Formats: sequence, C-alpha cells, structure tokens
Amino acid sequence: NLDLENIEIPSMLLQPFVENAVKHGIASKNADGKIAVSFSNHGKNLLLTVSDNGKGFNADEKYEGLGLSLSKNRISLLNSIYKETPFVLAINSSNAGTKINLTLTDWL
Repeated sequence: NLDLENIEIPSMLLQPFVENAVKHGIASKNADGKIAVSFSNHGKNLLLTVSDNGKGFNADEKYEGLGLSLSKNRISLLNSIYKETPFVLAINSSNAGTKINLTLTDWL
C-alpha cells in the first residue's frame, strides 16, 4: 500500500514516457489504445511503470528519439544528485506494446 499523497518524485519524470506512449504507441490505433501508469513498492524501492498496447519499437536500434534521449540524460543527472538512491530505467518493447519501468532505489 502506497501513500501516494506523501511520496515525492521529481517533476515531469514520467511525462515524456506517457507522451511517447500516445504519440508513438497508440496514436496509430483506430480503437482500443490503452496506456497504463502505475506505482508500486518493492521493499524500499518505488517502481513507476508506463505501458501501452501500441505498435512497439526495436529497442536494439541505434536511433533514439529526442524524448527518450533527453529522459535518459535527465535520469543520469538525477543519479548524480541522488547518489544514494539511484534511478534505474528498463525499456521492454514488442509488437504488442511498450513497457517502461523506472525504479527509484531506496525511495520509500
């Protein structure tokens, strides 16, 4: 059980991932496009998840859009500030959709 009203996370942390889910994930679907944003705890870690049922993308390709690149840079910057509580980004994508997991280590 999370007390979401008392958990603070850096502002605009998830916004680029939600925007990408709309723009690149479900925008091309005629119907039934779904985006889910969830927060869960794993011990002292806070797990933030953004998932969609869109077309997905090849995570192995060298090209990254500006939003994803800027998000990774921002996470690196946050990791230099929050050294004791690193942020860990994991991206899984297939033709069934994309799932972004951002773990805030020892955040709770």
